[in-house]
Amino acid sequence: MPEEPLLCIKGRQNGANSNSSRISGAIIDCVKVFPERIALVCGRKEHSYDLEDIGDVFLALHPADYENIVAIYAIDDGEQVRIMLYEEEFPGLQEAIEQILKNGWGGFYEKRITSDPIMWLNALCATGAMSGVRNPYVYGFKLHNPKFRRSEGERISRSWQLKDRDDMLRVMAAQISQDAAYFIGKYTNSNMPKKKKKHIENAIKVVTLSKLVSIANEGYACDWLSYEESLAWSLAGSRALRNVCDSWGSFSQYMLDTYDIIKSPNGKAIHASYLNATKQLALLPENPRQLPWLTPLDIETGPDVNAKKLELPPGFQYMPELGSDTKTSSKRFRDAVSALAVFIEAGRCSVEDVKVRLHILISIMQTLIDKYCDDETPEEIRDSFCNTVNEIFQFYAIDFDAFEAWKIHETDEYDFF
Repeated sequence: MPEEPLLCIKGRQNGANSNSSRISGAIIDCVKVFPERIALVCGRKEHSYDLEDIGDVFLALHPADYENIVAIYAIDDGEQVRIMLYEEEFPGLQEAIEQILKNGWGGFYEKRITSDPIMWLNALCATGAMSGVRNPYVYGFKLHNPKFRRSEGERISRSWQLKDRDDMLRVMAAQISQDAAYFIGKYTNSNMPKKKKKHIENAIKVVTLSKLVSIANEGYACDWLSYEESLAWSLAGSRALRNVCDSWGSFSQYMLDTYDIIKSPNGKAIHASYLNATKQLALLPENPRQLPWLTPLDIETGPDVNAKKLELPPGFQYMPELGSDTKTSSKRFRDAVSALAVFIEAGRCSVEDVKVRLHILISIMQTLIDKYCDDETPEEIRDSFCNTVNEIFQFYAIDFDAFEAWKIHETDEYDFF
């Protein structure tokens, strides 16, 4: 007996247009949903996708014209495909798909339901999800599926000019430790009115930190970062961001203003795209930005490494190889390392949180070396720093090597914009 579909909707025969639902150029005539697969009929040919080959199914708006669509991400002949089914062509499709998703089909809907703190992180980067027709309701904008690992890695490499996981770690650390300062120096000067200069500073901080959180999300989608690593980076960037903005409105305005400040060749197009995506977000029935800007970000990224809030032994020496003098450069190096110890001593941080702090600190140390390294060679500073950090880690039983982390950051600079 033939398998009966849960859903079967035939498309209207309005003739081909730019918004026609297609597969490999062929117009889709009929959508069938079965318990374990989706079948899309094009003329006499049926394209069938088993659940294990479907990365996500969700309701969305087309980025260009706001038309209601159903987006399907699937693997076809080993390659990732994105299929957009237009409500105009398949009347009632969105409502029907929404109902079977809510009834548990495929497990897609259940996986998108999450806590307020996670949804807040999604909301922060949701404009990128809207522009790229990606699911704004799940962390990383796509359900984590190993079959999509390669294609997601390729997409992220193209989008962010990143080669691999180490490249991603370097870039994220630089965004929170160096990039804002560099570009503030590039786009401001001492002759600017204080109010204008402060606004530009804030706008650049917002766009760099927002990029950090977006990349941390993407790192999970392509499996370059574990879920806990991705969260730890996202939280570090988000908490810094909330020191600059006081609402979703101010966040969005700073993002829009940045495109005018930078005046890149594509600035107007990016500005329009961001504004368009923000408007689309507001039209979603469950707009994630309905959450308050100051939603508590109480997310665990692993067990507490210092639940008892132990402190380092009295007289602990930070980078003793620098000598006992108190010259400015030595103090700057030591203060940077002691800040890591203070962070761990305060408790309420996981190993992943500590690793994020270490990567950021290494990026800061490299800036300090370039600016303040006097008699000591960079190698001596590096060795003293890493030995001190490893002593701290040994005291708190943190199994991580600062020297290995430092190696990741020994590379050429990159261009942010």
